[in-house]
Amino acid sequence: MFFHLVSVFAAGACAAGLVMLVYRTTGRKAPKFLLPLVAGLAMIGFNAWSEYTWHSRTASALPDHIKVVQRYGHESAWQPWTLLFPRIDRLLAVDTSQTKRNENLPDLVLAEILLVHRYDPTAVAYQMFDCKAARRTDVDQSRGFGADGLPVGANWTPVERDSALFQTLCAS
Repeated sequence: MFFHLVSVFAAGACAAGLVMLVYRTTGRKAPKFLLPLVAGLAMIGFNAWSEYTWHSRTASALPDHIKVVQRYGHESAWQPWTLLFPRIDRLLAVDTSQTKRNENLPDLVLAEILLVHRYDPTAVAYQMFDCKAARRTDVDQSRGFGADGLPVGANWTPVERDSALFQTLCAS
């Protein structure tokens, strides 16, 4: 967040500097209101660009084996433009290189789920999906797995078969 703030101020200073440079090279004096106006508009514009392109820049920077399966929009009353144009500030991704299957239980898939949120560290969750019964459970590594290959103390939750996460893990 600190670097974003520095970038916003740098964008304002650069825009005002360019306007001042244009006026100086032409030999004219800039109106007093122009430099603060240009700096402010540049800062607002840079901030809007940064907020609304974060998800696409972040998703494109991920390695090929990490698939973004869901994006979450953000709306806020104190940012009324987000009510019309919600910005995406959270991503749900799955690391397809870390998915595991048990030969004895071919319908089950253990997946590493990444929860990417702007300005927060990426959270990692492990979930097991039952592709046949369309359900999932969180896997607590401290409890481990039972003799049947299922997580100990599993609390299964139904999953919609057409959800992107379910399709990504169970389609293969």
